[in-house]
Amino acid sequence: MTLIVMLVGLLSPTIAAWELVKFYRNISVCRDATYAIPSSACIGVGEAPEALGCPKRGDVAVSGCTSALPSFNKTSGLCVARESAVCAMFGRDMWGCVFPSIGCANLTLIT
Repeated sequence: MTLIVMLVGLLSPTIAAWELVKFYRNISVCRDATYAIPSSACIGVGEAPEALGCPKRGDVAVSGCTSALPSFNKTSGLCVARESAVCAMFGRDMWGCVFPSIGCANLTLIT
């Protein structure tokens, strides 16, 4: 009986953590890394995006981080968003996240 209670006690934090993690969505930022955001991501094609969610200042990248990226922090070795990204239209009809101070190649951004 004690062993079962101990195992349940050990599993509960893991289950609770999974409940939180499963609602995050990965979103790439143009010319930067991929971040996990706790809301619907800014994606889509057409006149409007499916949602407006983008990484916020201080968010840490979950993948695609290299020392060549603008968000790379030499001290920590991590990519950390230095500003909040915005949901913007790239070119004619593609939506995605971009850091305003970095932009996205030579594409015209419509926010």
